[in-house]
Amino acid sequence: MGKYKNLNDSFKLSELKEVDITKNIDYSKNNIEYYFLFEHIREYGTYQLVKSDEHTNSDIISEWSDDFIKDGNDDSELKKNFDETNEIYHDDFRTICIFKIRSEKFNIIFNNKLNEYKKDEYYDEYSGFRDFCDWLTDDCFNICPEGSVTHFINSLTEDEIKIETLVDEEEVDFKNNILEWGSWMGTNETNIKLLSREIEN
Repeated sequence: MGKYKNLNDSFKLSELKEVDITKNIDYSKNNIEYYFLFEHIREYGTYQLVKSDEHTNSDIISEWSDDFIKDGNDDSELKKNFDETNEIYHDDFRTICIFKIRSEKFNIIFNNKLNEYKKDEYYDEYSGFRDFCDWLTDDCFNICPEGSVTHFINSLTEDEIKIETLVDEEEVDFKNNILEWGSWMGTNETNIKLLSREIEN
């Protein structure tokens, strides 16, 4: 374990690969697991990370400042979680949710709809996963994370596709270290990504 607690300590996010829909892959294979990652990019952030059990520094190295409080953030919560023995970081970070698809039907449905998209003239110019989402439906990203995933699935099929929430609005840096607390000026962008992992049959 490193200096800070990391999402990979409990959930092997590093094993998941972002789906590249431009590749000629049979996405219907039943040995592929699918996950959705929904993320908000928080810009101009200030934060501290959750120490790992090995990070036992007890020396005072940080001092609180009211400048850490950004617009719309709860200053009482920030002060309560502030740790003067922990480093302070000033950088963008992410708020993420991860959902797992719990249906074998999804693989076939997704593969068939993707092949249909690739035959459309729209695909020649717009070939990213988000472009695929926009081709399927409007306003896929203007609702809550679980609602966005459900909206996407409902645009694929009328069949019931179950999803499981694995990570619920966890704040992490870009190395997936978990935040103790974070404050930010605004949300720079919102992304939804389809991730996959091949499993042994």
